[in-house]
Amino acid sequence: MQKKQILIVTVSPIFPPDSGGNMYRANTILPLAKEYDLHLIAHGTAEDLEALPKYEKEYEKYFKSFHFVFNLKQPFNMNKLEKIKHYLFHIIHGMPLMDCSFYTKEGVKYAKEIIKRYNIDIIETHNLHTCYIKKTFPHIPSLLCSQNIEGNLFPFWIHERHQKWKNMIINTIANISRKNTYEIEIKNKLKYNAMSFISQEDMDMVDDFTDCKKVFLPMPFEIPPFMPPVKKEKFHLLWLGGFDWFPNLEGMEWFIDRVLPLFSSDDFQDIEIHIAGKKPTPKILSIHNNQNIFVHGWVESIEKLLWKTDLLIVPILSGSGTRIKIIESICHGKAILSTTKGAQGSGLTDEINIMIRDDPKEFYEAIIDLKNNWTKVEKLSQHAYDFAKRNHDLNKIIQKKKEIYEYITKR
Repeated sequence: MQKKQILIVTVSPIFPPDSGGNMYRANTILPLAKEYDLHLIAHGTAEDLEALPKYEKEYEKYFKSFHFVFNLKQPFNMNKLEKIKHYLFHIIHGMPLMDCSFYTKEGVKYAKEIIKRYNIDIIETHNLHTCYIKKTFPHIPSLLCSQNIEGNLFPFWIHERHQKWKNMIINTIANISRKNTYEIEIKNKLKYNAMSFISQEDMDMVDDFTDCKKVFLPMPFEIPPFMPPVKKEKFHLLWLGGFDWFPNLEGMEWFIDRVLPLFSSDDFQDIEIHIAGKKPTPKILSIHNNQNIFVHGWVESIEKLLWKTDLLIVPILSGSGTRIKIIESICHGKAILSTTKGAQGSGLTDEINIMIRDDPKEFYEAIIDLKNNWTKVEKLSQHAYDFAKRNHDLNKIIQKKKEIYEYITKR
């Protein structure tokens, strides 16, 4: 029986799966390679493209064909004429997210070649940024994989302060961008046959359509056997997340400015804080003291850090979707302390399988309470792991993904 041909379009290369987004894409795509012929178009920065030769064998293993598209300049680094052309194009064509557009003629060209050569059965676009492929090839059955409700995130540049007339222009463009985003991801203007969502909360925001299947597709993991937490001489806190993503940077700065000053020298006698994530800013690097606060930057594997961790901290203040670092950590049976926004979409319950605190003083007090109450850490750890086993098992979620493909091709 001939394998179905799936064209997958992503906002970044899949390898290395070192961020929440890449990890989600890898875990929901790569296990399907034996049953389907997968074709990949991945967007990337200059830095991403330089790293590609290192992972070429991995791409050859999982994908029948793969192409990489260099991301064009974004509005924040365009000149005035380029900005005008950029915005007019997106307004005329009803394209979303014009402040952070992934549209390229090169991407359309690759897609056209792959569709023609391999007779593609399904187009799978990851995140709304890549929906320009669906818009260009509307006749091919399609799936939109959402990791966030993008309209809740963008535009970030609206935070900048400008002269009044300039702010009016910026706000007009932002409103058009949000309208286009809303029309596609909430109203399904492009007529996707199916949409998948990483959180139930995100899925509930999208309208129901008789001709579009909505599926809750949470982050899948191969879940290892449960390892009960072992009390050590020092209580280890861990942050996970790259600082090139605004909500992560905002959250860590909140922790540095509002929570960290509450720690006394006595607290640090038996507490260590570890911060892992690419592109830490000078402010974040400045708190590294190599004694009780360690800023590791990007780490290729977090296994060693997770093994030592007693408590994952997730002080997130904005964004949407689900924090993948929470899901990965509960699969390893780790206790979690988060803000409400950080825990959004996870399905976890305060005081049962997670601790949720929004006030800086209460966030600090929760850390001290858990440090001094090991039984509570053990209970949070066990309940979090049990939740992960029920809801994030790789085999169950991949089966749901295959059912989406079957539904689409039958339609």
